[in-house]
Amino acid sequence: MLSRARENDGDGIRVERRADKWSLGDDGAAGHRRAGGGTSGGAGRCAAGPPFSKYSSDGRAGSPPFAAAGVWPLMTEALVCRVRGQKNASRKQRHWERTLAARKSKRREEKRRRRLNRHSEVEGDAARRQLTKRDAKAAIRERLAEARVSGLKVCVDLSMSHRMSDKETSRLAAQLRRLYGSNRRASKPFRLFLTGLREDSRLLAECVRMNDGFLDYALERTEQSCLDVFPAESVVYLSPDAQEALERVDGDTVYVLGGLVDESVQKALSLSRAEELGVRAARLPIDEHMRKTPNAKNFHSKILAVNQVFDILLAAYHTGSWTLALDKCFPRSKGYAVAPQGHLASGQ
Repeated sequence: MLSRARENDGDGIRVERRADKWSLGDDGAAGHRRAGGGTSGGAGRCAAGPPFSKYSSDGRAGSPPFAAAGVWPLMTEALVCRVRGQKNASRKQRHWERTLAARKSKRREEKRRRRLNRHSEVEGDAARRQLTKRDAKAAIRERLAEARVSGLKVCVDLSMSHRMSDKETSRLAAQLRRLYGSNRRASKPFRLFLTGLREDSRLLAECVRMNDGFLDYALERTEQSCLDVFPAESVVYLSPDAQEALERVDGDTVYVLGGLVDESVQKALSLSRAEELGVRAARLPIDEHMRKTPNAKNFHSKILAVNQVFDILLAAYHTGSWTLALDKCFPRSKGYAVAPQGHLASGQ
């Protein structure tokens, strides 16, 4: 804006301004009056002449607009600073966009690298687990193969399976699976025999149905009686109704377990089978090492499943202690616990 115009004694027009105004000198050139200073042609920060001076008022090349009138449209310092500020802002915006794009690219690359590392670690862990599992299976097969040559002999007599109902047969098949699982996990497995198991029996069909790979179990199956496989003098038939308590578990004896689930609780079936075979009968030393414990139902039983008797034999053989074996493997639900020293279950 122009302000405070006044005539001069010369031919030109002198336009003065305050500190924030543009002015024209006598010769019509752009000048700038700074605070406390005069006007000089071409002086000042923003007095370099209009950027459009080479154009005419109608946009064609020629004299600058208003040249005939001697008035130059000048840009104020604020406008120049604003233009410069916009340029700086645009430059900063482009720099920020490049920086942001670089950061995003770096983050994507880092995520991809971490994903590849995790994938490699997972594959490595899977390979190690697979290797460990493979080695464990190989070790189990080796132990079972060694047991079939020199392991302590344990026989399950299945000749009484015809006495069982379908439900009892299924329960016995499940017990045989758990018995075999305990033997596989043992550091020193027993040599297992299943005697009296007929090929056309319901029990064999149920074992095959319920237990995957039953026919490939590392044990010996036969339809013969246990006396057809072992000499009678080496056999001890385990029965809860026997009078004699088993004192120790040694490798020279063949231990025969009665393979029977009897929900009707027929008396002395296993003892009768031992007498029928004419072999020695013995019971686990429960009375010698355990005592009755009070419970809400006042229930106490010494009748154990086939796999539970096997677990107690296995633990007694490995530890050499009936107390430790019974404490570890005898079910608490039967109402018995290991007796303190000097107390016997039969005396409670």
